Amino acid sequence: MKRNIVISTKVTPEEKAEFIMIAEKYGISLSEWVYSILSMNKNGYEKVGKKRMEDNESKMPQKIIYKNERFKFSGIPKEFKKDRY
Repeated sequence: MKRNIVISTKVTPEEKAEFIMIAEKYGISLSEWVYSILSMNKNGYEKVGKKRMEDNESKMPQKIIYKNERFKFSGIPKEFKKDRY
C-alpha cells in the first residue's frame, strides 16, 4: 500500500536531533523511524497513553462552562427612566 498521507507532531530541536541520531543508528530515515515506532505502538494506548492522559488532566485547570443565555431587552426600565429623565 502506498503511503502518501502526512502526520505531524511538534518536538523540541533537542528531541529532533536525538530522534535523527536513533534513526541514523539503524540506517533509516527519520520518517521511517517514526513510522516504525507508530506501527509498533498503535495498540499500546490502552496500556500507557490512557494513563498519561488521565495524569495530565489532573494537572490542567478545570474548564469553565459558560451558559448561552438570552436576555430579552425591552428598553429602559421604568425605575431608571424616573431617575434620569
